Amino acid sequence: MTEIRAIDHLDPGGLIVRSGELLARPVVEALRSGGEVTVELRGLGGVSSSYFNIFLRTVRDALGPGALGRVHVRSASPVQMQVYDRSLSALERDPVSQEP
Repeated sequence: MTEIRAIDHLDPGGLIVRSGELLARPVVEALRSGGEVTVELRGLGGVSSSYFNIFLRTVRDALGPGALGRVHVRSASPVQMQVYDRSLSALERDPVSQEP
């Protein structure tokens, strides 16, 4: 399993959506190589749903909805996990995610 630290992929300008995109890149690369990925969120401050929405959508769009099941998130904050879970649930309900 590959571990990727989200804090290592932050937008220098502080744009949260851009940071989600930057995190998605190495995750997609690692998933293409096979196996699973753990995303380490420790060290990030407040992370909004916009961050997770773009991150998850980018992974899904690059590799298909099945890839999201190979992404695991580790966080020191229950609030971060709640926001992540909500974003993941919303994306799974998206009709695009139901396509083969």
